[in-house]
Amino acid sequence: MNNSDVELVMQCISRMFKIPPQQGDRLRANLRSLQLSSDGAKPVRYSWIEEARGVATRIAQDNGEVTIEDVLSELPLPEDCDPRIVGGVFKHPSFVRVGNRVLKARDRRYKTVGVFSLARSQQPVTDWD
Repeated sequence: MNNSDVELVMQCISRMFKIPPQQGDRLRANLRSLQLSSDGAKPVRYSWIEEARGVATRIAQDNGEVTIEDVLSELPLPEDCDPRIVGGVFKHPSFVRVGNRVLKARDRRYKTVGVFSLARSQQPVTDWD
């Protein structure tokens, strides 16, 4: 961590806690030794969602429609991710829900999943010839 970031963190901590000077120096040294990346790396779930959208787009282009089950069969959810994030894959203007499909789950129960297609931009006809 760079010195300016260390001081900003120390200001935050000092507002909440009284830290003796010797302990403050040790904390500053420990903060400086942290190897934090400043490239703004996204959490795993967001990079998975972006990758899943790419897979969904490709499937929709090939088949005309796609479900989350199609995406998960090609790109499984990482084990450290909450399964609820799969709902974010199709929350994007590129996809339009066109229906539902009832599938039999692994636990032999039935579930309904959304069927999506790619949103098509309507181009007005301007040349009548």
